[in-house]
Amino acid sequence: MRRGHLWIALLCPLVVGCAEFTEGETKASAGLASSASDSGSSGGDTATSGSSEGSGSGGMTSGTSAGVTGDPSTSAATITTSTTTSDPETSGGPITSGDTTGDPTTGDPTTGDTTGDATTGEPTCGANAECPSGFCDGGVCKNKLSCLEIHMNDGALGDGIYTIDPDGPGGAPPIEISCDMGGGGYSCVYFNDFEVDADGWMPAPITTCDGDKILGGYDKLGENAPTKRTFDLFGIPHTTVRVTGEFWAIDSWDGEELMLLLDDSKIWSQSCGCGVNKNLCGAAWWDGKAAINALGDHGASQATLTFTSTLNEGKKNESFGIDDIRVCIL
Repeated sequence: MRRGHLWIALLCPLVVGCAEFTEGETKASAGLASSASDSGSSGGDTATSGSSEGSGSGGMTSGTSAGVTGDPSTSAATITTSTTTSDPETSGGPITSGDTTGDPTTGDPTTGDTTGDATTGEPTCGANAECPSGFCDGGVCKNKLSCLEIHMNDGALGDGIYTIDPDGPGGAPPIEISCDMGGGGYSCVYFNDFEVDADGWMPAPITTCDGDKILGGYDKLGENAPTKRTFDLFGIPHTTVRVTGEFWAIDSWDGEELMLLLDDSKIWSQSCGCGVNKNLCGAAWWDGKAAINALGDHGASQATLTFTSTLNEGKKNESFGIDDIRVCIL
């Protein structure tokens, strides 16, 4: 990849259909969408009032209902909503959802078509088209937990930035994520082409090789000189980690391997000379490039990636670099 990659670009060059992040970012936006719910009621013996408001991510609607008023000497009360009036001979507690009607016998609210769920703050629905999030689940509009859930709900959706809520309603705010729908619903949590920085990698040297900025490079990474980074996976449920990118073999490689470890377990390796048949950078040796495409079983909230090698000569004689690293989970 060359200079100027921005995330939320259309497609990454090495992963089919995977929308890109901003350089070094792990979320698709600096400001996350959020959801919250508030409900409350107040009441007394002579007059009660109740209100319930639901708010959710993506411009969700809210419902408000009037309370109950009554004369304490007669116990007569009128239940009022924005559309319905109950039997004036009954009394009851506050109504707690949007367009609901009171039961004339008990004064309790009945269930009907509402504009908001008083518990979750999510709008009620009968179809996906009725939901700001685009997904109707059990009669309530909800964000999905992951890109995989979105993909399973609607397999026709394309790659792009989607809003997910990994821990469900009422927990942490929803987040925006890059979804690789063409690849089967991967949630892509990280991309870096190292044109700006090597955020979080240790060590994190950036050099230029053949006009391209890479992490590592000549005399930087090599024998007993790996690089590693730990990634926050934002609580997104998953069973697999996928890592893609590009590996650069610099100078006199003669059958040694570059290896990728996921939490100390090897999930990928590449032996090189992988051959460009010309000198790209470093000393006067032919250099090589190879694609990185690794899969590993995983389910924890964080993942540590380590790029290391079996190189057995000094970094001025054998070294390596990596570029265009993308981390996705499924």
